[in-house]
Amino acid sequence: PLIQPRYYSVASVSPKIELLVAIKPNENFYGLASAFFKSLVLPLKTPIRGSFVASPFRPPHGKPLILLANGTGIAPFRALLLERQKALEANKESIVGKTTLFFGCRRRDEDYFCQKELENFVKSGVIFAIFEAFSREEGNRVYVQDILAHKRDLLRKTIYEEGGALMACGSPGMVRAVCLVVKKLLREINQFESPTETEAEFDKLRHQGQICYEVW
Repeated sequence: PLIQPRYYSVASVSPKIELLVAIKPNENFYGLASAFFKSLVLPLKTPIRGSFVASPFRPPHGKPLILLANGTGIAPFRALLLERQKALEANKESIVGKTTLFFGCRRRDEDYFCQKELENFVKSGVIFAIFEAFSREEGNRVYVQDILAHKRDLLRKTIYEEGGALMACGSPGMVRAVCLVVKKLLREINQFESPTETEAEFDKLRHQGQICYEVW
């Protein structure tokens, strides 16, 4: 049977193409693509063929963003943040506006991808604020959707007052949970009385590009 293509989000800005690949052995087993990447030796002698598909993430020009990611779901958002950094360093208007990031992983010392880079983004103003969620550290398990659930005012201001967007990228479970929290907050913000109203509002914002997500 033919091997299905493996899709990766580009985690960089032009002219580079960088990927975020997590290589974590599980009982001495690697994924098909990750094992291939691990076996590569530079300089490459093996041609690699690839193709591109359009990203679902098209941030409204210069508008604030709420980004939610877990694990390697940070990849496409790293590209957006690098674009913002590039513009700020050149004293130019950035197509990526004021950004608040919610990032989740198992443990800070295990799979906090791009940690130093994200911390530097905060220091330089590329990221306005970052909220961290660790699901396997001591104490209660915390996920990005748990933190988002307490940020109703942030969602209201970003979406309705400033015309910004909420974007999520990560595992199917995380994205589903984020969507449920977003719908709950939309219902509270708009004081909807029925689930139908909430679903209609969620769909409207999705079609406007103010809510978008990608599942890996």
